[in-house]
Amino acid sequence: MEETLVIGGGTSGLFTAALLAKEGYQVKVYEKERELGGRAKTWIKDGFTVDYGLHLVRNGEKGFITTTLADLGEKLELISLKELEILCYKDKKFHPLPHDATEFATTEMITDNDKNIVFSTLSKKGITKESMDRSVLSWIEEVGGSEKLKEFAVFLSLGIVCPFIERASLGEVFDLMRRRIALGNPKTGYPPGGFGVIHKKLTKIIRDYGGDVYTQKEAREIRVENGKVKGVKFAEGFVEAKIVICAFPPQMLFNILDENLVEPKRRELLKNLRPTAGVSIDYGLKAKITEIDNLIISSEDLFLLGMVTSNIDPSVAPPDKQLMTFVAITNREDILDKEKAKVILSRLEEKIKEMFPHLSDNLEWRRPLFLPFINGVELNFNQYRERRPQPDTPGIEGLFLSGDTLAAESAGGELAVTSALACVDKLCSG
Repeated sequence: MEETLVIGGGTSGLFTAALLAKEGYQVKVYEKERELGGRAKTWIKDGFTVDYGLHLVRNGEKGFITTTLADLGEKLELISLKELEILCYKDKKFHPLPHDATEFATTEMITDNDKNIVFSTLSKKGITKESMDRSVLSWIEEVGGSEKLKEFAVFLSLGIVCPFIERASLGEVFDLMRRRIALGNPKTGYPPGGFGVIHKKLTKIIRDYGGDVYTQKEAREIRVENGKVKGVKFAEGFVEAKIVICAFPPQMLFNILDENLVEPKRRELLKNLRPTAGVSIDYGLKAKITEIDNLIISSEDLFLLGMVTSNIDPSVAPPDKQLMTFVAITNREDILDKEKAKVILSRLEEKIKEMFPHLSDNLEWRRPLFLPFINGVELNFNQYRERRPQPDTPGIEGLFLSGDTLAAESAGGELAVTSALACVDKLCSG
């Protein structure tokens, strides 16, 4: 098989490389950072194991992350979040969100008419362009949903990391819900020891099949001659390859590729993909201040998600200490504005301290992160899957994309995996 270079050692890049290595490709992965994992890398701090933001395994043992690893011969152990997975923080109290059809039917968070509207929409089979091509808010207004449903829909849209219901794709939201129901409402999972465990497994697979994984190797230029990839220039020299896979946000592709080599329509699509963004904060605490082991969400003042990670997996914090991570989902423009980003961080910390009044007295360290890329693409009605890029690059033989931006199903970390599957399928069938 031909030598294949994967630029980017994040989740999608490593899955892509592992899948190709299994197929017999001679794979080399090049990651510019010291650590593998990309936007899901792991940080070790004084005995704490800290993920880069908030990361969970969607659909647990039945999700794409777990099943794809199994197909590669690696079993991923998971800690399942408890049955009542999600707590909603509102009016200074935690309230459980309905987690299955029975609880949804009896919840008082929305009206009976709202329930009928949601059940009716969920019962429709298949994905239609009409549902993908419209916002959640426009659907609620058309079908006569209440203000309560608008508020509740924010929580549903957080599932695709786009709580802005005025632009979140209705079809993407409901497709995730239908898939979870079809799988039997599996519990969300967390890998013991943090998300880095997944990347270690993938690295092992790549090397077991004869591939190589390099860190601190930054790509400088993708070289193309006569419409064909020739290889990649690194600081250390040029590496020849007939296949190059870019497993990083495609918005950055033209930092290392002459944009004039790509047809204008494709070029503009890649440049203008809108990512999700936000502010994250990690707290290392010198004592335990809460027993909550649920996922926490809130739409008061900020759209936030969080969890006390060490209550789910005690191994990520030293004994008798505690680790928690929260993230506020924002508009990317607000993160790029440093002053606005600081205000958002301040509001986020105020809300967390309202939830946990003893936090400040027990703080050992904190790590704020300003994240202009949480996911490579926001699943809004202008960027539903049929409007996102395909893996291949018309006009350049041997150049492919992978990452959480492609025309593939699911969202978040799972989209990184389904995009890898789509990339490998295209390459192997082409």
